[in-house]
Amino acid sequence: MKFAVIEIGQRFNFQGEYYVKSSPLVANNEKTGQQKLFRRADNIEPDFKAISQEVTNKMTDNDVVMKNFEQFYTRCIESLDEHLSSDQVDEKNGLFGAWEEAKQAFIEDCKKI
Repeated sequence: MKFAVIEIGQRFNFQGEYYVKSSPLVANNEKTGQQKLFRRADNIEPDFKAISQEVTNKMTDNDVVMKNFEQFYTRCIESLDEHLSSDQVDEKNGLFGAWEEAKQAFIEDCKKI
C-alpha cells in the first residue's frame, strides 16, 4: 500500500519499523518518536490489527451511546406524560412528534460516524 493512501494517525510498518502517520508526508517512529519524511509513493504495510481494534472500539462506543440515548429518550417521554395533563393532548403530541424527529436525526447522524 502507498503511504499517501493511509489516514493520519494510522499505524504502519516500513522496513521493519513501526510508524504513526502524523501529516501528509511525515510519520513518527513508534519507538524513538523521531520524525521521518516519506514519499507519497513509498510502499508501507498497514497495521491491520490496530485498524481492526479501532473499528471494534468505535462500534462499542456507538453501542454505548445508543443505549444511553435510548434511556435518556425514555425518561423524556415519561416526563412529558407526567407534566402535561390529559387535556393537553395537542401539546403532548406536538412535543412528542418534534422529539421523535430529533431522535431519528440523531440516529442517522450516528450511523455516519
